[in-house]
Amino acid sequence: MIQKISPICGRYMVFFLTACCFLSLTTIIVKRSDLVPEAQGWRAVLNGQVVSQFEKKFEEHLLFRDQIVGVWGAIQYGLLKSGGKKVVVGTDDWLYTSEEFEHLSGAQDAEERLMRLITKINSHLKSHNITLAVTLVPAKARIYPEHLGRHHLPQEREGVYDRVRSSLISMNIPAPDMVDIFLKEKTEQPLYLRLDTHWTPAGAALAAQVLRQSLDQTFLESLKQEAGFKTENLPPEIIEGDLEKYIKTGFFHAFLAPPQERVSLTKTLKMTADDSGDGLFGAETLPVVLVGTSYSAIDKWNFEGALKTALQADVLNLADEGQGPLEPMADFLEKTNLENTDIKLVIWEIPERFVSVSYPDVKFPTAIEDHQ
Repeated sequence: MIQKISPICGRYMVFFLTACCFLSLTTIIVKRSDLVPEAQGWRAVLNGQVVSQFEKKFEEHLLFRDQIVGVWGAIQYGLLKSGGKKVVVGTDDWLYTSEEFEHLSGAQDAEERLMRLITKINSHLKSHNITLAVTLVPAKARIYPEHLGRHHLPQEREGVYDRVRSSLISMNIPAPDMVDIFLKEKTEQPLYLRLDTHWTPAGAALAAQVLRQSLDQTFLESLKQEAGFKTENLPPEIIEGDLEKYIKTGFFHAFLAPPQERVSLTKTLKMTADDSGDGLFGAETLPVVLVGTSYSAIDKWNFEGALKTALQADVLNLADEGQGPLEPMADFLEKTNLENTDIKLVIWEIPERFVSVSYPDVKFPTAIEDHQ
């Protein structure tokens, strides 16, 4: 369960911040003669050399720069309710990644390319008797819109989740509706972190259970291993959200920082002494492979463990942090010998916000690119 830790002092000190801002700005010492670059002719002005030199010299003569940035950040967050470029400040101390709100050029083309790619990957895996399932992770803003305040999802992103999921279902790819379940369950337990991009361990566990329900019972029985798994709760732990670092309030952090989050983490244990399920690429004892993003790769969320418990099968986690959803899948297909493996299920975790993003540099094996 997530609990709020109240800050020591009051949060909004308007006059104090304004005074400090004024005092900090007076510490800028500028020597006009030093800031003006040597005359280099109109060509230097036109090609930007003069501007570049001016900026460099200005930086050199700007004292207490970090303090001023902190003061301005405090005014932005405390008074204007805004943050850095990568964070959207909601109400009730909620932060959202700005990636969920970006207007992307070429979004439709990127989405169509992803669908074509999934079609090819699905066919390729099927030819090796491997089932592909997709965990389409809903945007945090879609599940918790009540904390958005003046912000809202762009209109072009409104129908993305349903549209992509419908395409997956039409391909007979298991892709459960996480939105409907998450909206129903969020009143029972926090499913996303308030100050972080990601889901909580409870959200990851719910996603694993929903995915299990989308799979055929006979197929699930074929995945089961003698070594069962169970997931246990750990003592609550304070989590520093990945979005907090974009709120730069400097000295005023103690006054303005949003209350921290205390999260109940989980760990998953193998219930028998059979430890033969350790392997890497091409392993023959792991029936399930997980590829995806930081939702799957970060140990704290324990999505891998939740899947082991839900499926009662060992899982090889090949997810990667900071690479997007395509790179880990391309890496898996490139390095895995599907002709000599006992893999039966590949779970591809794809965050909704990445569906409309183009990844021109990600290259898939020829067998995928040429697959009809």
